[in-house]
Amino acid sequence: GSAINWSEQTIAIPQADRQPDVKIRFTLGPTTSNNNYSGWHVDNLMVTGNFITKDAGVTGWLYPQTGCGLTGNEEVSIVVRNFAIEPTPVNLPVGYSLDGGATWHREYIAQPIPSGESVTYVFNTTIDLSQPGDYTLLASTFLEDDQFDDNDQFSKDIFSIPTYSRPYATDFSDNNGYWLPGGPSESWEWGIPSGVVLNSALEGSKAWGTHLAGAYQNNETGWIESPCFAFQEEDYTVLEFLIQTHTPEDAGVTL
Repeated sequence: GSAINWSEQTIAIPQADRQPDVKIRFTLGPTTSNNNYSGWHVDNLMVTGNFITKDAGVTGWLYPQTGCGLTGNEEVSIVVRNFAIEPTPVNLPVGYSLDGGATWHREYIAQPIPSGESVTYVFNTTIDLSQPGDYTLLASTFLEDDQFDDNDQFSKDIFSIPTYSRPYATDFSDNNGYWLPGGPSESWEWGIPSGVVLNSALEGSKAWGTHLAGAYQNNETGWIESPCFAFQEEDYTVLEFLIQTHTPEDAGVTL
């Protein structure tokens, strides 16, 4: 509509918050081919906002990572960045949590971090990842009077993979055997087969399969990968397994 007299407009643009490279564009239209008017004029433009003097957060998780042989004494290493215009105070509090943030182990970075820069911090206290399985670990800063706390915390999912020696056997009845699915298609599933053709496990009720309730995907390229094995002192390693298949003649499984 028309507003011939100049009027002041104030628009919040949250999409620009914390972004290093922002452009603003005014666009007229789309218009029709009839009844052309004078259009828009824009003048006296200002961009304002809060001046951030205190803002630090965790931007990376360096260690530990998903892998084999994780122990009960794993070092925790994170990256902390100062997003504000002023240096962080000496003794910046940071912490990590193993229980979704219910409890935190806290320590202090005993040095100021200059504006726009990052430091790597290694905690003095280690964590126990010796029990195989999934872990969701959190790391966070706890800067007093932080003016933007959305970037304080960092989440990291880790899978502690067990290591086995020979002999090894599993029928996947009680759990997935700590095997992991992967690949761009990710059709592999662990559970109860319920397809029209393939609809049972050999022992117990569960097995690994490609889409347990039906057909695998077009252009299937997914896989499952075992836990780790230590064969340093072993010779003549033999793999035995039972399979049930329903594929065309030109399709198969790669080991």
